[in-house]
Order: sequence, then structure tokens, then C-alpha cells
Amino acid sequence: TWKQFDLPLALLGGPNTLLGIQCYDWDKDGGHDLIGFLSLELKKLAEQGARIPFMKLNSKSSSGTLCVDSVQYRYLPLPLIGGYQITMQGAGLDAKDGPGKKSDPFIEVTNTTTGMIIYRSEFIKQTLSPSWEPFVLPLHEIGTLLNNDITFNCYDWDEDGTHDLIGGFTCNSAELTFQGQFPLINPAKKKPMYKNSGVINIVSSRDVPPPPSPPPFVAAYTVKCSGAKLGSPITTPSPFLEVHLEIPTGAILIHRTEIASATRSPSFSPFVLSLGAAASSPPQLVTLIFSLVSQDSNGVQVPLGKTRQTLRNLLMKTAYFKLQASSGGADSPNGAIYIESMLPAQPNQIPPVPLG
Repeated sequence: TWKQFDLPLALLGGPNTLLGIQCYDWDKDGGHDLIGFLSLELKKLAEQGARIPFMKLNSKSSSGTLCVDSVQYRYLPLPLIGGYQITMQGAGLDAKDGPGKKSDPFIEVTNTTTGMIIYRSEFIKQTLSPSWEPFVLPLHEIGTLLNNDITFNCYDWDEDGTHDLIGGFTCNSAELTFQGQFPLINPAKKKPMYKNSGVINIVSSRDVPPPPSPPPFVAAYTVKCSGAKLGSPITTPSPFLEVHLEIPTGAILIHRTEIASATRSPSFSPFVLSLGAAASSPPQLVTLIFSLVSQDSNGVQVPLGKTRQTLRNLLMKTAYFKLQASSGGADSPNGAIYIESMLPAQPNQIPPVPLG
């Protein structure tokens, strides 16, 4: 006997709407077994006392009966929803860090239709059963309840930015509104005996109201960042960082850091990035280029690598980005840039932006 639940008529349509109902046997590893299924019109499901048989897959025999014990019609005013606060946990994830070790998993959420990254979680070190902090998926970014697919990918964090895919799943935005379990599938591991690479459980989901007003734009950010495992033809590079802001006519240099002497893992002093007129644009439309360059005592400069990211992506958690080589291809081992923090700057800290 299942708990009573609501079916919003506004989402289901009229009484002749055809519904599909599946009954599963739950398995801890996410490989739930189908017990049976049925198809019926909404008006039939609304008949109190109805008894509808479940049918076995590829068979005309019954596998049980769905009993409609009670039906209550209620008026539920549609709430103003700004998004959904989701709490997720992982279980039984693949170990990606080698023998005797586990994984450092984090979640990345993408609008499947637009390809835009909506959210990236923190990473949790050395666990196969992570519990991530609750997060909000805004409704205007995931789409309406029924028509948008959302992709969740779980990665194993690596310091050099080459995060390894553990597995992923896609669901529609309606499925985010209730608890559920989703198996993580890694396409590279699909073999006859492969089931999944762990599961993700939606522990809780609740509506959150829309913000009272649009968030104010931020004119500048105070940035703390560092490099990790920098690849270089130089035995021990002395790197500095340049940040360019893309504009319609090209890109303008908006900051250059100090030189970090003789290190492959530089940590730069906090600095302020002023965005100028670009600050009034949505974060997903503002693009910044972070470039690492080594300079020797004679002033000779050697490019180490760069990454091109939207402001939105830089502001998310787990902001470790693989550096693309200036030569040798995108897969050359060039290390990563890590955005440790990126916070709104105080007005008295904001420098002017070059006009280009």
C-alpha cells in the first residue's frame, strides 16, 4: 500500500489523457526490475474502487493488480515557483583514484537542450557515498515541468583539471519534483555485464519562491586563484597570469598578476577584475580568458596554457579548469587553473577597464 499522492490535472490534461504506469521491484544498485505495466485513460484511474491488472513485458499474462482505494478531488492553487531545492546523495560509485583509493566526486547539472551548465557542486574527497550540499535549480533555467531534459554527470575531481567521468543520467524536469533513484551510466563502460557506475538518490526536493527582484549586476570581482601541475618545456617555470575579457572586436587585457618564482603550482595574490560595461550582461554571456605565461630572468616569455570560460562557469563551485596548450593540442598535459574564490569587490577597490 503506497502513500496517498497528488496528480495535478493542470499537467495531465483532460479525462481522456492516456497514462502509463509501471511497477518496479526496487534494488539498491539501481537496477530496478519491472514487475508490470499498464495503460489507461485518466478518467478510469479516477474511478474509486477500480481494479486494473498489471501486464508482464512481452506477455499477455498478468503480474498483479493496481487497486484504486480512494480518489479525492482538491482545489490546489498553483504556487509561484522560482525553482527547486534539491538534496542529492551518491551510493556505490566507481573508484577512480587507483588501487586502495576511492573517488573525489562532484555533480555537474546541464540543460540538455541548451547545453548550458546550470550548477556544479563541491567535490568530496575519498568517498563512494557522497552527500552534497543542497542546491537550487532555477525554473527559468531548467524549463517547464514536462518539456525539458536535465543531464546530471558525476565526475571524479582531479587537481590537474582532467576530471574523470564516473557516470551520468538524464531526466525531465518533472522528475526533479519527487524523490527518486537514478543509475549512473558511463558510455565508455557499456558491456554485456555492465549495470551502472553507482546511483544518485534525490533525497528531497522542495519548491522555492522566485526572487523578490532581479539580482543586481556586479561591476567587479575580487579573485583568488592558483595553478596546479603546470606542464612546460621549461624545467621549472616562473608563471604569471593574464586575464582577457572578450568583446565583439576581440579581447582586452584586464589584469596581469605578479610573477611566481620557480614553481609548477603558483598561488597568486588576490586581485580585482573590473568588467566595465560587460557587468550588465548575463553571466553566461560574459567570457574571460585566463592565460598562464612563464617569464625567465632575461624577460623571455613562454606560453604555458589557457582556458576560456564564461563568468557563470567561473562563479560555480569546483572551478578547476584544464589548461589548453598553446601548442601540442588540447590534450597536452598542461595542468589546471583553480578559482579558489570569486566574490563581489568593494566599490573602492574597482579599477577602470581599458577601452581596448
